[in-house]
Amino acid sequence: MKIIHFINDATPTRGGAQRLLSHLRKEESSAGKESYSFSKQRNDNLKDAMNITGGKLWPLKAISIALTKKPKVIFIHSRLFLPLCPIFRALRIHTVFYAHANYKSKNLLFRAFKANRYIAVSNAVRDNLKNQSVPDKKIDLLLNPIFAQKEIYPDHTTEAVNVSYIGGLYEWKGISELILHLANSKLYVNLTIIGNGPLRKDIEDRIKILPKNIKVQLAGQREAPFLHARNCQINIVPSKEEGFGLVALESIFHGRIVLYSDIPALTEICDSDNFSLPFNLEDESSFTRALNEAIELVKNGIKKEELVRRSQRITKNYGADSFSKKYLSLIDPQSA
Repeated sequence: MKIIHFINDATPTRGGAQRLLSHLRKEESSAGKESYSFSKQRNDNLKDAMNITGGKLWPLKAISIALTKKPKVIFIHSRLFLPLCPIFRALRIHTVFYAHANYKSKNLLFRAFKANRYIAVSNAVRDNLKNQSVPDKKIDLLLNPIFAQKEIYPDHTTEAVNVSYIGGLYEWKGISELILHLANSKLYVNLTIIGNGPLRKDIEDRIKILPKNIKVQLAGQREAPFLHARNCQINIVPSKEEGFGLVALESIFHGRIVLYSDIPALTEICDSDNFSLPFNLEDESSFTRALNEAIELVKNGIKKEELVRRSQRITKNYGADSFSKKYLSLIDPQSA
């Protein structure tokens, strides 16, 4: 059975969708499937027989690959490829759109170019698809898994307020607003930023003029971000939009107090956690209140037993094994 995954850039370090795709392809290969990726371009420049790059003529190459490989299933991980759905379906290839985000724009694509089925990574994403006239019976809810094997609990020995941001440096991630809110809070805070992206230069320039109450370390991309930020008791997820919120999930697993913007996908994960605190990204006072509450939790301390219970709950609800079994059953019931 051949499977092709179409995505803008399959580089695993680029983001949550890419990490997930890497996991899916390993599971497919382990189950005896022939798994390919097709990227418009790749930051890691990986090109081989199983990892295909389209380049400037990517639409023609995508169609050519579909014709020559004759896959049973094509997964589309980016709306960029939705206009190819009618062609794939005409070739009698089963098409599945894997919805990783709560899409806010260009939603006419869903009405104009329809896949056979859809996978939603959260209830928020499923609702978004339904709002775009995708029939509920065609949507499979498949919550993203957590891949961490070992908890990395924070070090609580310091008196300083150490907070972290883990994620891409993109406008929709809310990183610019986070820095501004911290600077205006008048609180003395050390912020570690782990990740890269197009806003890096802007952030570097902003750091030079920040008030003395905030110190920022730009750590870049890290293989083990929670290990690098072990001195940070609080992780902040200020996203303006998310499809799932994997970083929030990992933050709970690794024993962090989580400050999260109150968007649907993050609320879905964090609302039931006693040490996750919401705020409105557009309301600076809301952020400051949540940060002060988080600082009080740090001062009071969290018992190790409570950290372990949080990690166990995440593993139970978002374990990779149960996820993989359900995913394989969706593409091929005989694999389950």
